[in-house]
Order: sequence, then structure tokens, then C-alpha cells
Amino acid sequence: MKAKFSLSDFLTDSKLAVTRFVIPIVLSLVGACIAIYSFNGKELSDNIICLLITVGLGISLFFALAIFFENRIFSIWFKIGAHLTAAIILVCIFFQLREMQLFGLENCPLLIVRYAIIFHLLVSFLPFLGNKLNMGFWHYNRILFTRILLTAIFIATVYLGLAAALGAISQLFGIKIVPDVFFDLWAICFGPVSVIFFCAGVPKDLNELENTDEYSNVLRIFVQFVLIPLVIIYLVIMYAYFGKIVIESNLPKGFLTYFVHAMLVLGMFAYLLIYPFQYVSNSKIIRFYTKFFFIVLIPVIAMQLVGIITRISQYGFTEERYLVLATALCVVSMIVYYVVLRKKNLIFIPAVIFVFTLISVIGPFSATNVTIWSRKNRIEQMVTEMKMFDGKTLKPFKKLTKKDAVNIQKSEDLYNELYYMVDEYDITGLEPFLKIKSCQQINNELIEASKHTFVRTDLRSYYELKNIQKKEFESMMLKLNILRDNLSANMAPEMMIEPATIKSLDFPIDCKLPFGVRQMTDVVFDYYVSTSNTKASVVDNQQLEIVNDGKKYIFDMYPIYKMEQSEAEKGFFLKDKRPNSHAVFVLKYVRYTLQNKHIDEVKGILCE
Repeated sequence: MKAKFSLSDFLTDSKLAVTRFVIPIVLSLVGACIAIYSFNGKELSDNIICLLITVGLGISLFFALAIFFENRIFSIWFKIGAHLTAAIILVCIFFQLREMQLFGLENCPLLIVRYAIIFHLLVSFLPFLGNKLNMGFWHYNRILFTRILLTAIFIATVYLGLAAALGAISQLFGIKIVPDVFFDLWAICFGPVSVIFFCAGVPKDLNELENTDEYSNVLRIFVQFVLIPLVIIYLVIMYAYFGKIVIESNLPKGFLTYFVHAMLVLGMFAYLLIYPFQYVSNSKIIRFYTKFFFIVLIPVIAMQLVGIITRISQYGFTEERYLVLATALCVVSMIVYYVVLRKKNLIFIPAVIFVFTLISVIGPFSATNVTIWSRKNRIEQMVTEMKMFDGKTLKPFKKLTKKDAVNIQKSEDLYNELYYMVDEYDITGLEPFLKIKSCQQINNELIEASKHTFVRTDLRSYYELKNIQKKEFESMMLKLNILRDNLSANMAPEMMIEPATIKSLDFPIDCKLPFGVRQMTDVVFDYYVSTSNTKASVVDNQQLEIVNDGKKYIFDMYPIYKMEQSEAEKGFFLKDKRPNSHAVFVLKYVRYTLQNKHIDEVKGILCE
């Protein structure tokens, strides 16, 4: 009897894999080289991370194309066109991820997960698109699944063994091994070596799989006695919870979404793995599960739809709510296909998930476009109800008093809606009546301004860019009388408080002022961007000049250069230089260049 595994067979299969999957293996090698070259003991840059993610997606995409063209007859020009199209798609994905990562836009990790789902599903069903090889499809994906597990175990063992050997050499022989070597070894093992090992076990003739009668008993036991019981436990818990909320007449809690998704993933996985055993096994639980799984999902999905549609109608779309709704609709389509139409083709499951995921990423009905459309409608409705917008002009909200609890809540709600749009999408949602600079525009302006200063000219972190953008946004909100937390900054005189103590948001300042406070005004001076409604400027790095409501205040900046953190923690403020002035500037934050004492930014509170 011929052994199932031998070194010669493995080497032969590996050589064959290199010729079958040239592009995926080359991409894995390129990715490993990029990672090794860029690491150097430091964190990888955003550009490199996005490039590595794109390369990883490309491995799956070109692997799917290689399997597809192996079992189809197409002209060479069609194949070249398909590969060029795939390369263009990857380039577009790289620049999209790069912009999102650099400027903190949208939900980048969530988008990466969706791209990974799309390309991995292509590997799953693309080779069988257009044929009816149902069992061949199952065997193909079974082989891929077991090969992934085997590859993970094999590569992890090899890496840990080699890393331990290097550590032993270092300790026993006194040979210094730099930590970068362990990262380089990891990149090689989990890069090209793992891809070659995985590809070596991929079957070539997919038509032969349709008549394969190889069914793993270990796989059946795992699904029958581990996965199916877990799914049943999840379903019992959910049905009990549904009974509870029906009795109490409440909407489902938000946590239910995570629980439902976990059950769906586990349940679908079990359904796919156990599918052929209903014909070759006498197990009643397997037959019961495959027959009634989608039927018992109907109440689960119905409750999920009621909950998510209710929340969307109340609060509008977010990308997360969009994906929850898309998942529910995807499962509804499976229920219709398998229960109502009584179809049996397994390829429908990955295909329909692929379609819904693809729609959520690109096109007019993507998660981003639907969310922006929804939030814009909510914002326009809110400003219209607040009588700030008549369809042509945008005007400030009316002054608030303590008794205006409803209007204060409306103001806070509008602030949150606008800030969500700015933070996630670099827009306000009220264009062209209310515009804000994007993070990329701010970065370009900083780079241009830095040519004439001592400030560095490289790309700023998106945290810094978002901070500058937020200051500009808060300045715009002050002009529109849209308030959130600091109500005293823009309220009518009858609401002015008179504290003896001011606590800063940036430092734990407990500042004891020499007089009672009648009015407080937030002040921000930024050398690059005007971010405050109150005009502030630093003259010759010697004094801070503030103009508020037509009054001018002058504060000596010299004490700032000698200020230490301990002083800031105790409380630090500057007195107005003018005689008989009852005004102080409570310092919250300062940034300046130590070399030439050039002040870049000052933030604080003007107190009178």
C-alpha cells in the first residue's frame, strides 16, 4: 500500500504548486520581502501595513483565478484581461485603505474584513460557478478547510522549532542573534512557505471530486458532538430570550446582534460540514439538523429584523447597522432558497454572502453611501426643525437659557450628528452651506506652512490631523450656537456661572482664581489653522493677545517657558498685563519649539 504522505510526494506536489499558482506564491514572497525590509525593529508604517494587506488579498484573488482557469477553456487574451482587471482592483483597494488609514476615515478594519470575506469566498465557489457539482463543491471546500488547519499546525511547529533552535544557539554558544531575525523567520514561514505548503494539497481535477466517497469520520464526530450541540444551546437561549421580550413587550438588546451572528456563523459552518453525512450516516440528529436548520432560523431572523429596522427608523443608518440588516436579509434569502424553493445546491450559501458583501463595499447601495445619505437626511431634518435652515441659508441657533431643556437636547443631538459625519467621512453633511477641511487638506496646508518654519514636513499622524479638524469643527459650532458639553461658552448672560475653581480637560488643574468669574470663554491659538471663534495671536513669542467681544487682553508669555508639569498640575494662569484688569487666562495646553521658543499652539480659558 502506498503511503499517504512522503517527502518525495510533498516535494513533487510543491514543484507542481509553484507552476500552478505562480502569482499567489510570488505575491507571498514579495509580501515577506516588504515586511522584512520595512520592519527593522520598529512598527510598520501605515503605507506598509496597507500594502501588506493588499498583497494578502491578492493571494486569495489570484488563487481563485488560477483554480477557475484550470477547469475552464478561455483564450489567452481573456485570461490576461482578467488578471489585469484583478491587478487594477487591488491597486484601487490599496489607495482606498491607505487614505482611510492615514486620515482615520470610516471603519477601516471593518472594510478590510469585508474585502477578506469577498476574496476568500471567491476561492470557495468561483471554480464551481455554472456547474452542478454539488458534492464536488463540498469535497473541494473540505480539502481546503483541512489543508488550512494542516498548514497552520505545520508552519507554526516549524517556526517555533527554528526559533527555539536559534535561541538555544544564542544561549549555548554566546552568539548574539538580533530580534529582527525572529521576525524575518516568521515572515518567511507564514509567507511563501505556508502558501507553497497549502497549494501543494489543492486538487487539480475538480470533476473527479464529484464521485469521491471519502468522508472523514473525525469530521463527522466533531460536527455531530461539538458544533451541533453548541448551535442547539444557542438556539434554546435565543428562543427563551424571545419569549421574555414578547412577554415584557420590549425590543431586543443590542448585545443580541453579536449573539445571533455568532450562532449564524457556527450554524452555517456546521450545516456545510455535515451536509453529505445525511446521506451516508444513520444519525438522526444529523438528518434533523440538515432538514430543519433554516426553518428554526425564521423566528431568530424575524426578531433581528424587527430590532434593527426599529433602530434604523429611530436613529438612522450607521455602517454597523447596515451590515446587521444586510446579514439578516442574506439569511432570509437562504431561507427562501432552501425552505420555500426546496433547492439543494450548496454553492448558493457562499455565493449569496459574496453578493451581499460586495454590495456593501461598492456601488450606490454600499454601507458608506447609505450611511452618508441617511445621516444627511437626519441632519437636514434637524436643522429645519430648529429653524436654522430654510433651504437656502444656514443661520445660528438661538441663544439658550437654563429653561430650554428641549432645545439644549436638540443642540447636543445635532452636534453629535455633525461630529459623526466629520469624524467618519470628512464632511459635515450640510454642504455647501457648511464645509470643513478634510484631513488631507489640513495635512497639505501644514506641509506648505512648514516650509517657512522649523516644523517637520512629513505626514502628520491622523490623531493630530483629527485634533486640528475637531478644533475647526468646534469653532464652527460656536458660531452656530450648537453646544455640547461646555454650555457656559455661548449662553445668555443669565446663565453665566461664577466658579472659584476651574478644572481643565487636558490637565488635572484645580485652579484657584483671585476673583469671582462672571464669564468664561474657550480660547485656542493655532499657528497653522484658525480654530477659535475668539481671535487670538502670539506676538513675537512674547505675549498672547486675545480679542473677545471687541475687548483686547494681553498676557505675558514668558512664564510659560519656565513652566513645569508640577506647576501645571497645581494650577497655572496668566494675569492680564493691563492695570486694573480683572481677567486671567487659565492655561490648559501649550506646544512650542524648544530650540527657538516658537509657540505653535495655546489652549485655555479666558476668565473675567
